[in-house]
Amino acid sequence: MIVTTSLVKTFRMCPLEAYYSLQGLKKPERPGDASNRGTYIHSWLETDSKPELPEDLMEEELSIYAYLDDIYKAYKARWKSESWEVLECELKIERPLPGRKGHIYQGKVDKVVKIHDKVWIVDHKTHKKVPPFEYRQLDIQSHAYMWLIRPWLEENYPGMTIGGMIWDYIHMDASLEYPKVTPTGKLKLTGGKPTSKDATITACWMTKEGGEFSRLSEEDQRKVQIHLNELASKPSPGFSRVMVPYEAESHRRHMRQIIRWARQIVDTDWSTPPEDRNPVLCGNSFLCKYGKLAGCLMDTGDDSIPKQAFEVTDPLERYK
Repeated sequence: MIVTTSLVKTFRMCPLEAYYSLQGLKKPERPGDASNRGTYIHSWLETDSKPELPEDLMEEELSIYAYLDDIYKAYKARWKSESWEVLECELKIERPLPGRKGHIYQGKVDKVVKIHDKVWIVDHKTHKKVPPFEYRQLDIQSHAYMWLIRPWLEENYPGMTIGGMIWDYIHMDASLEYPKVTPTGKLKLTGGKPTSKDATITACWMTKEGGEFSRLSEEDQRKVQIHLNELASKPSPGFSRVMVPYEAESHRRHMRQIIRWARQIVDTDWSTPPEDRNPVLCGNSFLCKYGKLAGCLMDTGDDSIPKQAFEVTDPLERYK
């Protein structure tokens, strides 16, 4: 069996959700849905190459992907002076699960970088609200990936040590919005200034052919230009990074828990639905993507009818 950090988290949150996740059940999506947009921007960040657009996009969805392209440009502008050296992108890593012969713990790293003779693991995250430091400090992914990458590091960069994990945030909030225009075509101002907060995002908006900026009055265009000059002199609030450094004793404590939970997963009989479930989430379609399945299973003992609304995919596809 292949165990991933995502599966461990799901299992700890709700074994019944882990059961459905292992079956690869997934709701059908349109090409422009949120998860596909997330995959698109992550691919931009991981490879530094423009991904192919999904097929059959509507005009409104095309504008959303154009906005994501602008976010990538803003990201590169924000970190243009970064001092790290990229060693690997989209790296698949795995190790045998200790104490369980034949079972594998697996992960996929967005980037591996070198900073001051140490190796750091980078994970890109898009958030509307960035969590506090302790959330990532306690996130098992940091330590699972530090553990997983060690054999690869010893083979490819002997003598180098692990620095830790870098959570690379894109703030999908007002920090990266275009300037706003009122329904009457006038520039919207907050405190006497345009609403945008990132210089690159503002510049991209200004240069769109036939866009809102071209239809503003000369006075409003002048205000945007002055605002752009001010934004260019300070760092964008739309991006931040949190570093979780490797510390041997802390790492040992985390891995003791992670390995124990992973063993519980491979020791579980997944041929039938587990009896354990999260009573807070289970059956609540607003909190659990499998809520309707769980509700039918617990009510009638049969989830076959709501299952027809799901596609069956490979739950490990993203790790390949």
